[in-house]
Amino acid sequence: MLQKRILNYLCCGISDMKVQLLAIIVISSLLNGFFSLELNKVCYLDPGVQYRGDVSETISGITCQAWNIKVPHSHKYYDNPEFPNEDLESNFCRQIAHHRPWCYTIDPAKRWDNCSVPKCDPSGNKLLE
Repeated sequence: MLQKRILNYLCCGISDMKVQLLAIIVISSLLNGFFSLELNKVCYLDPGVQYRGDVSETISGITCQAWNIKVPHSHKYYDNPEFPNEDLESNFCRQIAHHRPWCYTIDPAKRWDNCSVPKCDPSGNKLLE
């Protein structure tokens, strides 16, 4: 909680998401020892750590459908014992069975799409996309 408040304070006013995420990584590096950056909340690794951030929009700009809703697109992921650790909160993008974060969309004409989440360098020092 403290980490998020500090990062929000230090990064406020930056509207470009990639710049904001890079700023978070740089600030976290500078504050090393004060708190550790949870990479899976700002970017994704393929293969590796599953994305757990709060992006809820696709690369096409479409809002993601909430995982606990099956309209307009039905799916098998929410409340399925085959996917117990997927952290399907709200309408956040997740990296389930894909190489990058994605979600079902609220657009009936577009079932799913990849999300606007940058890829991380495995070292955590920079964004790759």
